[in-house]
Amino acid sequence: ERPYDEPAPYYPHVLLVTLDTLRADHLNTYGYEPSTSVGIEKFANEAVVFENAFTPIPITSPAHATILTGNLPQNHLVLTNTSNFKGMPTIKPDGTAYENVSVQSILADNYFSTFAAVSALHLGNDFGWGDDFDSLNQYTPVYSGLMSTCFQIAPMRYYLKAGGAPIKYARKSGEILDTYIKWFSFHRFRDQRQPQFAWLHFFDVHVPYNPPDKDLEKFSDGYNGSLTCSGPDVDRYNRDKESLRAEGLDFEKYLEYANACYDAEIFEMDDRFALLIDMLHRFGIYDETLIIVCADHGEGIGEREFIGHNSEVVDYEMRVPLIIKPPGYQGQGKRITEPVTLCDIAPTIYDYVDVESTPGMDGRSLKPLIEDEIAEGFNWPVPGMIFLKSHSLRWNDKQIVRSIDPDTEAVIWSYYDLKDDPGAFNNLYETEGILPEKYKTALLEWIAGTSADFTYLAGKAHENEELDEWIIEQLRANGYLN
Repeated sequence: ERPYDEPAPYYPHVLLVTLDTLRADHLNTYGYEPSTSVGIEKFANEAVVFENAFTPIPITSPAHATILTGNLPQNHLVLTNTSNFKGMPTIKPDGTAYENVSVQSILADNYFSTFAAVSALHLGNDFGWGDDFDSLNQYTPVYSGLMSTCFQIAPMRYYLKAGGAPIKYARKSGEILDTYIKWFSFHRFRDQRQPQFAWLHFFDVHVPYNPPDKDLEKFSDGYNGSLTCSGPDVDRYNRDKESLRAEGLDFEKYLEYANACYDAEIFEMDDRFALLIDMLHRFGIYDETLIIVCADHGEGIGEREFIGHNSEVVDYEMRVPLIIKPPGYQGQGKRITEPVTLCDIAPTIYDYVDVESTPGMDGRSLKPLIEDEIAEGFNWPVPGMIFLKSHSLRWNDKQIVRSIDPDTEAVIWSYYDLKDDPGAFNNLYETEGILPEKYKTALLEWIAGTSADFTYLAGKAHENEELDEWIIEQLRANGYLN
């Protein structure tokens, strides 16, 4: 560590806020009509909004690994929610290596204090996510005293488990914000000159949708059906529709209710986000902080008779909000239409703090776009995948998908004209036999050229094979490991 009397280089603070499962088209900033997100909209009006930002994979751990390494899933090899975040090198097709060094590791080497507060178990210490942070806060302390100032608190899980006390698998944004304020105050008191990198993970809008009644009333006129938006009930909706129809479930009313619950969760989370921005102003660091706000993926809410994600490589799962406020930025809601991906976040951080980054990342810095410089490489198409299921390339108004049938292993092709069919519901290959060779060739060449073939990847995922029964129970409770 730097001696206290040694002047540190000037770096801005960096704050990364990931809003898990938040689809862009349910935010007011992206044109949504119900008032779900006035706090985010106010922030966006002072920042830079990316209108066409995409995740390469619609599932939490792999998408966050992309955010923190700047690489695609086939290169960082975090491919499921039970993968370990190892940050280990993988080999490119040309024989050179993807180093997969994390943002937090590189910033720690440049005098930064690094901190993460995560809401979900699979982004925690059991899966290696805390290895490169000074502190990764996984659970909120349940009693006062010395433990409340301990920010690396994963070992408490075992103590509380042995004592029989209940442990929450996930926590909401209010708890994340409280933990961040304590950590920030402690480190600010210790050394005001030390720059800070903090990652805050908000999980509110993930299933189960469980908003406060006072918030739900803003979006729903009431619902008296038997099926709720709990994890088991959502799972039953996805898997057991014939029985539910026989029982008389009104699917239209249920999906209206699910959308209302989802919006109410956004509303509650948005209130905490507004408090976070207000806190940065009160501590006097808002202007000097690089703030990046994004989602890891979106969410289907009944569009294909499915609630959840990691199901289809379509916009409601793949298109994400991305809003960036550079340090010192005094802009007025600039909007950028070039296509970008979550791979671009890590190189953008390195560029703004002016530190040497990992060479050869898949992503590119967004700073040239933000500052109106000539920026090359931000062009369609953008890639996407669902591990062991689908690969996709999306152009501005066209999309091609190559899927694998899980039962027969047969290849299924889909082709969409997004200009006339923005939701990608009409597979033109299936209905009209249209499958342009140039798009098919482009996707096959991308799969081969980036080592994204599932036969190749299936044996390379960094799976955590030592999960104890308690972890498995918690993952299953939130809809994983079905």
